[in-house]
Amino acid sequence: STLFPYTTLFRSRDVDEIQEECLAFVYPNPAKETVNIGGVEAEETVVYNALGQRVMSFRGNEVNVETLADGVYLLRVTDGKGMTHTIRIVVNK
Repeated sequence: STLFPYTTLFRSRDVDEIQEECLAFVYPNPAKETVNIGGVEAEETVVYNALGQRVMSFRGNEVNVETLADGVYLLRVTDGKGMTHTIRIVVNK
């Protein structure tokens, strides 16, 4: 599997927009059964399908994707600091 760096934008009272490199990553990607989230402590993870519909949510750094159909999904991860990270995953069984 390949790790893809991405950028997170967030708002602050002192600065309108700050762009910083995010250390969050997922593995394996593509996934068959579970996806592990690394680089951050995930408080909550919400999974969205390609239509933007919420299909499931989890707590912690492991996401069970066994019940999902093959396809592309977005993980919206909220960490312990309140930062939100969006990561694309592929489910391919």
